[in-house]
Amino acid sequence: NRPPVLQFIPNMTKKEAEVITLQLIASDPDNQNSVTNDDNVLTYSTDFLNFISYLNNNIFRWQPSYQDSGIYDITASVSDGSNVVTQMFRLNVTDNDPPPSQGGSDRPPHHYELYPSP
Repeated sequence: NRPPVLQFIPNMTKKEAEVITLQLIASDPDNQNSVTNDDNVLTYSTDFLNFISYLNNNIFRWQPSYQDSGIYDITASVSDGSNVVTQMFRLNVTDNDPPPSQGGSDRPPHHYELYPSP
């Protein structure tokens, strides 16, 4: 049984609060995962717990908060049930200032003047 082949994953740079989508694509040279023969279904994973898996478990999403800037070294994996292939890539989440608060009113801030008492 030959191991699956995981497509190259480039390093990524995203800003805080942007939705990050990672799609892992792999193939199995021993079985092209035809509908009639599912004995080698590929399963995908990452070691990055913030990613949430969607659809056929090969799409991962994460929306970092405004406190999540930093560099993350992530390992992605694909398995055919017998062999596991891994690939490491780097995710750089850059600082992004939050938008200004929409709360409050349109009135100008209060202005106070202090006078000495007579």
